[in-house]
Amino acid sequence: MVVRTAILTAMNAALRRSPVVVLTGPRQCGKTTLARELLRPDSVNYFDLEDPASLVRLDEPMTALRPLQGLVVIDEVQRRPDLFPVLRVLADRRPQPARFLILGSASGDLLRQASESLAGRAERIVIDGFSLEEVGAAALDDLWRRGGFPVSYLAATEDDSLVWRGQFIMALLERDLPQWGVRVPAEALRRFWTIVAHSTSIRLRSWCCGRGRRGCWSSCETRAAWRLPRSGRRWACRGRALWTFCGP
Repeated sequence: MVVRTAILTAMNAALRRSPVVVLTGPRQCGKTTLARELLRPDSVNYFDLEDPASLVRLDEPMTALRPLQGLVVIDEVQRRPDLFPVLRVLADRRPQPARFLILGSASGDLLRQASESLAGRAERIVIDGFSLEEVGAAALDDLWRRGGFPVSYLAATEDDSLVWRGQFIMALLERDLPQWGVRVPAEALRRFWTIVAHSTSIRLRSWCCGRGRRGCWSSCETRAAWRLPRSGRRWACRGRALWTFCGP
């Protein structure tokens, strides 16, 4: 068990300052575990929107949320974007009987909804997987090999960790990236990520760094080899990490 003291302290401080706190981060990075450190999941104030029972309770969201006091947690809030106007009304009450901690994956829709509907009312905290500060310097090799996602890092065996990472990557390629507007076939992206992962310590001659304001452009030969569309796909190199951006 890795205790994430710094993040919990930041969450408590944000909840004292703001009526709504938005906790975002990649899928499976530990958001739900952190929320359950502050509120038991069997509490009447806890809503998990992947649980049909919680969805039924929120059929009339204003009726369900208005009487609650203290900390209220809403997990997977991106599944119910209609809750944001309700939260705006509840956040404007004086005195404020409840504070809302809402959790969701770091998608563009969630961030847009939060910024538009809860402007001036919400504080956002972005988290990632375990950091070296959280696991300790003695665990550097494990963190480098397994990554910081809690399920992978805490897996019982190396094989279990490797299998989980493979399944996570495929879910990201096949489900999440298409939802975010990435139109590259999942298998092509998987092959491309594989070759980049194998080359993290090698200077790739096919990259031309520094061109364009968003980072590095892949060469025409690289795009052709991996069947990546030429228009609307830019690749930015940030240290050893590779990120994709979609744009005109």
